[in-house]
Amino acid sequence: MEERELIILKKSLKIIGDFAERCDYVNSAHEYVKIHERNIESLHSLASIRGSQYFYDRINKYPKISVEELNEYLKVKRKEVSLIRFIGGLLIDKLFRLLMSRGNTFKFIEKKVQLISKLNNDLILVIENPHYELLDAERKKMNRKYE
Repeated sequence: MEERELIILKKSLKIIGDFAERCDYVNSAHEYVKIHERNIESLHSLASIRGSQYFYDRINKYPKISVEELNEYLKVKRKEVSLIRFIGGLLIDKLFRLLMSRGNTFKFIEKKVQLISKLNNDLILVIENPHYELLDAERKKMNRKYE
C-alpha cells in the first residue's frame, strides 16, 4: 500500500473515529456508511499486505450499523425536532423513532458508534506504529501462558 493511500486511510479513520464526539464531520448517514465501508476495504487490503492477524481481528470486531440507525443517531445528536414530535408528543415520537431505527434505542446505537470510534483510533495508532501490533501479539502469548 502506497504512502498516499495510508494517509488517506488514516484521515478517513480519523473522521469516522471522531464522529461520536463531532457528528458534524460527516454530512449524512449515507456518507458515514460509505466512508466506513471504504475504510474496511482498505484495512482488509493492508492486513493482507502486512499479513496481519491483528488487523483481521479488529475488522471482525466492527459492529454492523445501518443508515437508519445512523439517521436516528444524527437526529438526536443534532437535536432535530420532527413534525411527529411536535404534533403527537414525546411518546409517539419515541415509538416512531424506535420503528425507524429497526428497534434499536439511541443508547444501543451510540454504543455501536463509540465502538467503531475506539477501533478506528486503535487502528490509526497501529498503522502509524506497527510495533504496537507486535506488543499485542506478545501480550496474547503471555496471557496464554498464565491460563
